[in-house]
Amino acid sequence: MSLSILIVDDEAQVRRILKLILERAGHTVREVETGQEALSACQATGFDLIITDLGLPDVNGIELIQRLKAQRPEQKILAVSGSIDPAFLEHVQSLGVQSMQKPLLPQSVLETVEGLCKPE
Repeated sequence: MSLSILIVDDEAQVRRILKLILERAGHTVREVETGQEALSACQATGFDLIITDLGLPDVNGIELIQRLKAQRPEQKILAVSGSIDPAFLEHVQSLGVQSMQKPLLPQSVLETVEGLCKPE
């Protein structure tokens, strides 16, 4: 199963590593640095999955997820962060979004992506 995936993270190294992991698994990957770029990319193109950092410089991660879900309620989103407090994590999950904590392990990323996007 080949997926179209958008990576949203302000850290170039994180984007590079995720892109490498996902492309090696056969997925098509586009990467952007900011929440605004993500919103623009999603208006122009649909993605099977969006992987977004919650600590973006321009748009709060929760706000970005809410805006993405408003555009496309069925959008699959994986939120990642280096520091998630329990209340913030609960709020993300209440939006129907799965989350992972950094550092991201390649096998865990692939298993999570496959689990999120498996045909129902």
